[in-house]
Amino acid sequence: MQQFRRSTYVAILICITLTSVILYCSKYCLTHHKSLLINRDIKGLLPAHSYIADADSLPDHSPSIIDHVINRNPTNPFNCRMDNCFDFSKCKNGFYVYVYPIDNNNELSESYKKILNVIKSSQYYTTDVNLACIFISNIDALDRDHLSSDYTHNLQLKLNQLPLWNNGKNHIIYNLYSGTWPDYSEHFDVDIGEAMLAKASVSTHKFRAGFDISLPLFHKTLPEKAGEPGQLLNLKIPANKKYLLAFKGKRYLTGVGSVSRNSLYHLHNNNDIILLTTCRHGKNWEKFADERCSIDNELYDKYDYEDLLANSTFCLVPRGRRLGSFRFLEVLQYGCIPVLLSNSWELPFSDVIDWRQAAIWADESLLYQISQSLRSVPYTKISSLQQQSQLLWSKYFSSFENIVLSTLQIIKERVDSHNAASRAMWNSYPGVYSLTSSYSKDLSLFPFFSKTNNSQFTALLYITERSASLRKILSNISSATDINSIYVFVVGNKELTSFVSTVSKSIGKIPVHTHFVSNIIESYLFYKEFPTDAVILINQRDHVLTEELDFSFSVWKEFPSRIVGYLARSHLWHSGEQKYHYTSKLSYQYSTILTDTAAVHKYYLFQVMDYANRWSHVDMINQCSDMLLNFIVSDITSLPPIKIGSRHKFNSLSAQLFKHHDLCFNLVYQQFGYLPLKMSHVRLDPALFKDSVSRTRKRYVNLEKTK
Repeated sequence: MQQFRRSTYVAILICITLTSVILYCSKYCLTHHKSLLINRDIKGLLPAHSYIADADSLPDHSPSIIDHVINRNPTNPFNCRMDNCFDFSKCKNGFYVYVYPIDNNNELSESYKKILNVIKSSQYYTTDVNLACIFISNIDALDRDHLSSDYTHNLQLKLNQLPLWNNGKNHIIYNLYSGTWPDYSEHFDVDIGEAMLAKASVSTHKFRAGFDISLPLFHKTLPEKAGEPGQLLNLKIPANKKYLLAFKGKRYLTGVGSVSRNSLYHLHNNNDIILLTTCRHGKNWEKFADERCSIDNELYDKYDYEDLLANSTFCLVPRGRRLGSFRFLEVLQYGCIPVLLSNSWELPFSDVIDWRQAAIWADESLLYQISQSLRSVPYTKISSLQQQSQLLWSKYFSSFENIVLSTLQIIKERVDSHNAASRAMWNSYPGVYSLTSSYSKDLSLFPFFSKTNNSQFTALLYITERSASLRKILSNISSATDINSIYVFVVGNKELTSFVSTVSKSIGKIPVHTHFVSNIIESYLFYKEFPTDAVILINQRDHVLTEELDFSFSVWKEFPSRIVGYLARSHLWHSGEQKYHYTSKLSYQYSTILTDTAAVHKYYLFQVMDYANRWSHVDMINQCSDMLLNFIVSDITSLPPIKIGSRHKFNSLSAQLFKHHDLCFNLVYQQFGYLPLKMSHVRLDPALFKDSVSRTRKRYVNLEKTK
């Protein structure tokens, strides 16, 4: 009996041991599986300035990360991502944005009015709710500071009453300020459900990566369109500016943001590091003033802020009451490299912009090491950071239009990720809007990055009337040294097509393709057929010479991103009429090149079609291809065209033609909303042009003949 009891106890003990082992293994496997899930999903949750290696250093059972990864519950707004809080089916007709009709009962700030204006004038805008992919509220949520005059009361109720709200799905809410004195909490005080939040001063802990968009804090005085250019006047290497590091701003005596700013005077050396703060702000600053306030205030008044921006290599950008500050965009505009002192700030448009190319991160806890670190930055790195700051400012932050359209572009690329632009396109000159991915994702096919490898050009000849000189013109074109093929477009008069085809067939040296088009821009639809990057646009009325084609192509190969041509024109401002006028008066300066004989990269033909298709007055725009082309190239490159040769006049110049050009100039200007054209005095002539030397030493002798 005793032996039986002993055997029973042993069996029970073995069972208990086995059960414990099984439970332990199950717990380990579950924990290990959970860890694998975190490591697999964490890459999309890390801030843009972190590295994926940071995922391994996260503390175990971190609720802000683990709960987010494991429990993607859309009822919790923090868990929202595109895959669970966005209805992709609404975007099946394309990426269109619907703006709720303005309600006079909802007062809008000037900033929000500008945002809505930009959207309504964009290519994405639609008034058809059935086409809409994205919805923009007519209720102003920009300022959620209860003390602000722009604060919208009863926002929650007003959002819920929107007819298409649907718990915020596919809606974008714009916000610049959240929280108020004294803690300035970044928590958005309204339940926006499944709406996307485009927000300034957002932290990496609150930012829903791949769903929300981090905005810069921008002032209401920022232009709606056509922002001011970058203020970096020169790029010298070494960049020996007067000051290494500068800052001029408020010193918060108490509360949020005061710790770092109260310590800046320790770094100020009154030589090449100028860090200035003032206590004079707010209603009760004297109540909290300390012994340094009088010293700081006196020193603060001795320096001009803009002078510091223009003459400093680095500019400190500490956090204010909120993580972001107006200073960030101000220093970016001046090409003063931002030194960011705002831990956990999710930088603007971090999804697509690589801020390591334009800014330097500092740590608020390592404040006193900043000056030593900056002195070790190589000159070449400084130059690179400065150049990138100017690109980012001019393309994405210089106006309401740039900021709002960048927001929409990011969301569009999330919706249609297969056609999204690469980060290289966003962070390379001339910016993502000029590097249209629908044209190509291969950067080498754009005219901006290197000299073209294409050693030939395609001639586009435009015919509007029957002419006995057509055969001679085609013969001159086909005799060009680097001609690849000729496309002859009969414009507007279909009866001429058979005549032109007959004449074209007699030119047997190279391929000649004949097409009928209703207007010049319609001919650009054939851009995919053109076998070369370079195209030379030729008008029938301009009896082009073979040497003119050869010389224009040789110059274009050196400047493939510009328009190169013989006939230059300018514009002037008429103060009495308060408008611009196109002028054909002879002048040493010019801003446009007429396309009677002009070389250009075929990518710009694609851009002209894109612009024309989304503008009002399309029929009229189609008759203004030359002006539209000039505006587009100057807008993209911020550079003037290049005039070659000494020609100034058409073979035939009528008052009607001049009036047409003037009308087109103002029409395109109105559509752009600003004037991108740049003035130039440069004219390029062949070597030994009109010099008293033997003709045998000159390559382009016939160019010296005045037409």
